[in-house]
Amino acid sequence: MLQILFKNRLLFLSSSNVVLTALYMALILKQGGFDEMSDGYFSAHAVLVYIFAIVGAITTRPLMPYLTGMKKHDVPAISVGVLIYASSVACILLVSILLFSESITRFILWGAGESRLNLTRELLDIMAWSAAPFALCSTFQAYGQYQGKFVKVELICIGSHIVSILTLLTVAAPIHAIGWSFLARYFVRAFLMAEMFPWKKIHLIECKQVWRLTKSFIVKTVVLIGSSSFYKLMGVLDVFVTSFLSEGSLSLIKTIQFIYSGLTTIFNRSYFTPFVRRLALEHNKLQRSFSASLAEKLPHIAILAGVSGISVSIGLSLLIKFEIIPSGNITQAQIITYSMVLAVSLIGDVWGNASTSLFYARGDMNTPTKVGIIGMIIAICHKYSLALWLGGGGIVVSAALHYLGNAVVLHSQLGKIRDDNTKI
Repeated sequence: MLQILFKNRLLFLSSSNVVLTALYMALILKQGGFDEMSDGYFSAHAVLVYIFAIVGAITTRPLMPYLTGMKKHDVPAISVGVLIYASSVACILLVSILLFSESITRFILWGAGESRLNLTRELLDIMAWSAAPFALCSTFQAYGQYQGKFVKVELICIGSHIVSILTLLTVAAPIHAIGWSFLARYFVRAFLMAEMFPWKKIHLIECKQVWRLTKSFIVKTVVLIGSSSFYKLMGVLDVFVTSFLSEGSLSLIKTIQFIYSGLTTIFNRSYFTPFVRRLALEHNKLQRSFSASLAEKLPHIAILAGVSGISVSIGLSLLIKFEIIPSGNITQAQIITYSMVLAVSLIGDVWGNASTSLFYARGDMNTPTKVGIIGMIIAICHKYSLALWLGGGGIVVSAALHYLGNAVVLHSQLGKIRDDNTKI
């Protein structure tokens, strides 16, 4: 009974986070609709997502599963080492963005006009400062989740979203409101999550121990960082391709993807992260492989995707019909088509993330990396080809093929290594 209550509470908190994220995006879209200002925000955000993916390749994705496979007395030492490592990488990326923001925006927005270029660059110059607090809060979050503090993590995320929304509503100038509200979210999150970190144990940690453990972790994540920096070019490529399309195309695609990303976060945090943690900690007791255990969850993912596609189609259509969000150049047919096709990518995203985490729980960071690189190369080819043929529709079809294809391959590879799993 307690376990059911815990899961329901976690599901409620994760859902609240997604609702707040959706409210934040709705406030941005209410100002600009599916048009130039929103396109500028999503263009700048794509660069931030790219930075977060690189830092997340050190913290958010591998660290929690990695900690479950370590001896307890080594966990604080590796956590401190990763904190320093992730913060250093984030600061390097921040300086690079600030020095070359104009060149970056002109390159990724090759086909855009000066107005959208200026909007994107102004936003990027503010939002880029979130790289450092993201490195901190993602490390704190991984350690908190390792300790099983899933509810606390969700509560802190809710608080940071509320602060972000209040900042957005308080600051008068639209560009500064968007930029500073985004930045406030991660500063608040880092400040509040810091309490979960093992600061009291730092005086017991030896520098040699930190270096020895962190060096091994760095070796394992170098390839992961390389693959993430390549793999997450997909979002930047979307910005590049849509810069040649009509205004609003990027905003619609990214709005739907963001909604689905929020739903993915709900499912991962409330269901799959605890699921992966349990499998990793109890692998000696398992009578079947990680692959078989994950396969049982796939019907739940398919149902989630179907319901999500229908709900998003109806929701966005109503918001535009009642003029809550300006439609710009977007049609009803585009909303329905993009929502349903991208629901397929939602299946692949959740499924692929769970498979990847199970590889990390085994200490294998190479297999997901190889699959990601090969999948990205293939995706670049069909994304460009389909975009030329179908415009914005080609971009969403490409995304669906990419995520679903990667998930299928990862799961099949996970099944091949079954099997010493029960003998570990």
